[in-house]
Parts: sequence; C-alpha cells; structure tokens
Amino acid sequence: MASISGGNIVSYDYLLRNCYSSNRLARKSSGRTSLSATELLSADSNALHKLTENLQDISYDKENGKNIYNNAKALIETYNNTVGSADKLSDTALEREMKKVKQFVKDHQDELKAIGIKVTSSGKMEIDKEKMLATGSDKMKSILSGDGEISKTLNKYAKKLNSISARLIREEAAKKKSVDELDILPVGNNSTNPNSFDYRV
Repeated sequence: MASISGGNIVSYDYLLRNCYSSNRLARKSSGRTSLSATELLSADSNALHKLTENLQDISYDKENGKNIYNNAKALIETYNNTVGSADKLSDTALEREMKKVKQFVKDHQDELKAIGIKVTSSGKMEIDKEKMLATGSDKMKSILSGDGEISKTLNKYAKKLNSISARLIREEAAKKKSVDELDILPVGNNSTNPNSFDYRV
C-alpha cells in the first residue's frame, strides 16, 4: 500500500491561515493572548468547521500526500485549540457539548491511532509523524474523508460550538453595554428627590 509521504510538505501555514480567515489573530500564540476566551472559541470552532469540510473534500490519491498530511495535522491543531479555548469558559451548554465531543473522539481513538493521531488523557490529540507518513492514502481516506464518520461528526460539533460562542459573545456585549450605561447615569442629590428619605431624621 502506498504511503502518503510523497512530495514536500510546504503548505501547512497557508492552510491554517485560510482556516483562521475569520480571525487571523487566533492563528498564532502571539495573537491569541490579545483575544478573550469567547473570541478564541469562535475563531477555533470556525477553523475546525472549515478544516473538517476540507477533509471531506480533498483528494486522497497518493500523489496528494502532502495535502492529506497537512489537513490531518491541521485537524489536530484546530481541534486542540477548540478544546483549549472551550475549557477556559464556564457555560452549561458549552460544557455539555464539549463532553460529547471528547467522548466521540475517545470512542474513535483506535481509528485515529491507526493513522498516526493519538488521543491523550486530556482529550486532546497528538501526531505520530512517522506513522502518519507511512499510512496508506486509502487508510487515511477511510478514516478522515466524507466516507467516514469522524470528519462529518466533528464538523457538526464545530458548528454547534461556533453557535454557542456567538451567543456568549452577544451576552458579553449586552453586559458591557449595561455597565457602560450605568457609568454615564447622572448622580443626583437624594435630598432633592421627592421619593428619597432623609437619613438625618
């Protein structure tokens, strides 16, 4: 069985830039420090959604080895980023959805391991580069393409997580607006307010 290691691996950064087109700051650690956890979750879940769509659409011919590898590697990064940003937030719906996501990945850890993706005890993923590069393109296709369950299901979860992040961002904006409005209210003198009481009585 032919491996996917044919050709030079050169376009990983380009692929990640496309996945993070909604918020380029979230692409690198230097930019991520300037974003809130909700902004990170929005960018990461959107990137994971795009990446899992890529996995369903790319060619799994052995001549396309570098693209298969780059997309599989990007799956690990976008997934891990999504888990990391979600873990920073406290929200019942988000926690419930992430529990499902981690359980799904755990349930498929043997399939992922077979193509060089290890699932850690924290629920994140790690790459076994040598094993992945030695994996046949047909095997990669059976696990990661639209023919399998993994990319399609993670795509659905990513969409749900992105919807949750949008709600959290709206809620944060509403809270900030309320605080800002309170800050600009005029401070009156209680003694001139007919509905107030005089503490001196």
